[in-house]
Parts: sequence; C-alpha cells; structure tokens
Amino acid sequence: MPVPDFEGMKLEPLSVNEYSQSMGDVAALQWDALNSSEFKVSKGERIDDLKKLFPQSLNVDNHLKLFVLRGEHGIDGFVAMKVDTGQRLGTLTHVWLSEKRHQAGELAEILHTSERHLRSLGCDSGIINAPHAMSTLERVGSRTEPSNFWTFQSGEEESPEIVGESRGK
Repeated sequence: MPVPDFEGMKLEPLSVNEYSQSMGDVAALQWDALNSSEFKVSKGERIDDLKKLFPQSLNVDNHLKLFVLRGEHGIDGFVAMKVDTGQRLGTLTHVWLSEKRHQAGELAEILHTSERHLRSLGCDSGIINAPHAMSTLERVGSRTEPSNFWTFQSGEEESPEIVGESRGK
C-alpha cells in the first residue's frame, strides 16, 4: 500500500516485482541527502549499495524497508528506513536524490510521508541517521512545523538534535 501522496509525489514501497525495473532509475540518483561529504556518487556505486540493501529488505528480521519517491517524471528519490516496533522507533538510513539543487519539495515529501508511515506502524519517534546532512535537509527540517518526531543523528554529535529546534549556543 502506498504512503499518502504530497503535492503530486508519492513515496511507494519498492516491491520485488518492481526492483529489476527500477534499479537503473534508483542507481542514477546521484545525491545523498544524509551524507553530503560523498558529493556526487556514480551509478556503479549506487547499484552496489542497492544490491546490498534489497536482500536485507526481504529479510523479515531486519526490519529494513525500501521506498521510491515518484513524481510526474518518474523516480525522483529513494528512501531506506528501519522500523523497530518494539522501541516504537523509525530510522531513515538512506535518502538519495536526483540532483543536489531544488530538492526542498522532495525532502519535505520524504520527511512528511515517512513520518506518517512510521506513525501508522506504531512509531512515536524517528531518527535521521545523517553523518553530514545536506543543508537543504536541515533547512526543510527547521522550516516545517516541528512535530517533535524526527531527530538528526550523526557521528559528530553527542546527542541528536530535534528537527525544528533552534541551535542556540
């Protein structure tokens, strides 16, 4: 079942039947919103990543779910998230986009629909596992109405930062 759409875009589960057909489109997504230190990633690297992620998503014990963000021109993004229903926690682990600029709408869609999807599964909070989040992702998070659902987590921070919370010193 697709996650509800937002302004013409839909975040849809990547099914077994669709995997082969979508692999090339997903592999062409060059920008990682959660790790901007990687800059532009080659199609070959994405295919390797996808070949690792997809079998993990089929393992029921792993709780990894894969989604594609569909717009009017096809696949605009890819999202991988883990769901821990025991802890009522969801984690965004991968967010890939087609281009670096003009992604605020896609990122807002990903955050909103991922939150709704995770809440429908019983999650009370979510973590954005972002070693080096794109500045656009941080801006979208701070400009959207804070729901106190998402927190950013990176290897550099001592504690996660709530999306929408000011960064006072």
